[in-house]
Parts: sequence; structure tokens; C-alpha cells
Amino acid sequence: MTGKLEAARKLAKGHFRVDPQVRSIDLIQPNRDEYPNEPIKLPEVVEGTIECGIEPIAFTSDPERGIEYPSVIVELSPREFANIQDGRLGYRDWTVGEELAAQ
Repeated sequence: MTGKLEAARKLAKGHFRVDPQVRSIDLIQPNRDEYPNEPIKLPEVVEGTIECGIEPIAFTSDPERGIEYPSVIVELSPREFANIQDGRLGYRDWTVGEELAAQ
């Protein structure tokens, strides 16, 4: 079984590949491998997305594609993401962590 960080990088790589409007994808902390039912949480900054606040979309694991954990994606506009970084927009205890690279 791969760790959550590796699975998150794989998810991010796939999302960058299929959507040219994705500008950045970060990993929400904590990202605990010891809790396999806790999802990988990824805010995705997407140019041109509709600004509607934080609306998480949950996905189940997909072991056939190498994603062994559930995940939650939050699509955000660049301005919404800036508001998260400034503390004006947030979701529970989530803290923005590592940015995941396109490659």
C-alpha cells in the first residue's frame, strides 16, 4: 500500500494532465497515513472556476488506479485561495500544506 502523500501526488498529476486550467494543487494537513479512512484533502486552484466558496467533493478510493484512500477535492478560484491563505475563508481545522507539483 502506498502512503497518502504518494497517492496525493498521483491524483494531482492526473488532474494537472486532464485540466489545463488547474494552476496549483496543495495538500491539506494533517494527512495521516495511520487513519486510512481519513481522506486525502486537496484544494485545487482553477483559473475561471465559479466562485461559490468551499464546496468539498468526496471520492471513494480507487485501488485499480493506485489510489487506495478516499479523497476530497475543493475547486477554488485564485481569489478564493488567496482568501484562504489570508484567513478570510476557511474550512474547519484544515491547514494548507505542501504544494503538489504537476510532474
